[in-house]
Amino acid sequence: DRIGFVGNSRDITHRKKVEKSMAEAVERFETLVAKVPVGIYIVGLQGNGDPRFEYVSDRWCEIHQIPRDEVMHTMSRVNRLIHPEDIEDFLLKNTESIRGRKNFLWEGRVLVGGRQRWFRIQSVPISYAHGESQWFGVSQDITERKQVENALRESEIQLRELNAQKDKFFSIIAHDLISPFNAILGFSQLLVSQIEEGDFENIDEYAEMIERSSQQAVDLLTNLLEWSRAQTGRMEFNPTILELHALISENKELFDIIAGQKSIRIDTKLAGEMFVFADKQMISTVLRNLTSNAIKFTKPGGQITLSARKSEGEILLSVRDTGVGISADRLEKLFRIDESESTLGTNQEVGTGLGLILCQEF
Repeated sequence: DRIGFVGNSRDITHRKKVEKSMAEAVERFETLVAKVPVGIYIVGLQGNGDPRFEYVSDRWCEIHQIPRDEVMHTMSRVNRLIHPEDIEDFLLKNTESIRGRKNFLWEGRVLVGGRQRWFRIQSVPISYAHGESQWFGVSQDITERKQVENALRESEIQLRELNAQKDKFFSIIAHDLISPFNAILGFSQLLVSQIEEGDFENIDEYAEMIERSSQQAVDLLTNLLEWSRAQTGRMEFNPTILELHALISENKELFDIIAGQKSIRIDTKLAGEMFVFADKQMISTVLRNLTSNAIKFTKPGGQITLSARKSEGEILLSVRDTGVGISADRLEKLFRIDESESTLGTNQEVGTGLGLILCQEF
């Protein structure tokens, strides 16, 4: 028997070149994907229109700490790791991107290995002739960048606060500190002049104005000194065991005369003997400023109460007055040095604008 073969011969050089080029392109792509510090992914649409991963790189799995087989059929595994406060924005942008066949860009917090990280996820859509679309994207851990941005933001806030403190300091030096000394000099000259002329009319008023202006200057200098020491880190914290009754009594006696000039009564309300662990100078400064404020904003005939009571292992100190109170629009500005300014008291007393800020810091 004879066996015959019928065949044909074809030149496939071009096809082989194309296959080689494609293989080289795939190899270059895989090399690039392996070397870049970001995760590469491809998302397509299922028949029901829901997105699903069609490809995720090894780096993507690494930075998200999710095995490839857990995400290739559903995106819910990724969605569960989005921070609860950011998930709504993430899903909304996903929906907008799918409906409009638009670019996707999102930055937010993702839980990776139980820790919160910041990610930037970005993709671009490619549409094909048969109507299907795919999104080619990158996922990048930007936690370090966010930390730097936050540090810069904090530095900017601190710089603004330092500038505000500097401006406040010079404002006090230029205006608030000069004013009482001008008053002291002016009334002193009037006093000397009238005494030389043997005219003793109104000299008691001049002496009172000199005393008030001197007290104002002393209060301001004391607050400035303590505030500057606190700002430069030279304010030492030296807590000791203190008996609270004695501390409050000392501060009450300090203001009894000043309060008496406005017919204001200072009472104390203390629940038995109390020992506290605190810095005496700081607590005294807080009490001094709060009591001074209470006198300043209480009308003649009013009452101020210094009280102390135990509350959950701590001692709660209170300074209560029957004064005019604080308007709602000023409450938010009380502890901001750039907004702080002295308000005239019920007898036109002038403050320093630093008292409450010192209280808060101490």
